Amino acid sequence: LLRLDHHFGKMRIGALRPSQISVWLERRRKAGRGATRANREFAVLSSVHKFGMRQGWLEANPCYGVSRNKERPRKRVVTDAEFLEAFHASNEPFQDLISAAYLSGTRQTDIVSWSRSVHLKPHGIVYMESKTGKHHTVEWSDALRFFVRRALERFPDKELVFLNTRGEPWTVWGINSYMARLRISWAFKDLRAKAQTDR
Repeated sequence: LLRLDHHFGKMRIGALRPSQISVWLERRRKAGRGATRANREFAVLSSVHKFGMRQGWLEANPCYGVSRNKERPRKRVVTDAEFLEAFHASNEPFQDLISAAYLSGTRQTDIVSWSRSVHLKPHGIVYMESKTGKHHTVEWSDALRFFVRRALERFPDKELVFLNTRGEPWTVWGINSYMARLRISWAFKDLRAKAQTDR
């Protein structure tokens, strides 16, 4: 939002035109970096305009019809050695989190929201994928049960399964910050690709 405010914040509501958005996206692409981030900002810009339309402040969304920058799909697969290196360098709460994510193949946004009363069942972990709305059941394995149980025993009075060392929920920022401090070269989402490849 701060970056969008820098580019478009001084404009009157309804003054932004599709051609201006296209030029902004193209400049970010030609700069050689930030093309993907510009796409994320574009999505926010579009959402802001949709909200403005619902409030009656705008007649149309200037983002409609504007093409995003092309993105290359990420193809990074974490090796066993990389995973084990990160595992041994981490504290136990993070070990539990990344191990369960790998063993279950679950997205970061979903695994950090698992709660003991809603998602943990005798036959496995049942949850609805936030991105697609699909229902999933991850059957228990000995390893998955070990890491989930260890996480639960750390803070028995808390509802969420995976918490940081202070007993607080993991956030995207917290996970990224922790991985940066450990100088982990892969992203959390790469664990999903590793899980699918290894399976």
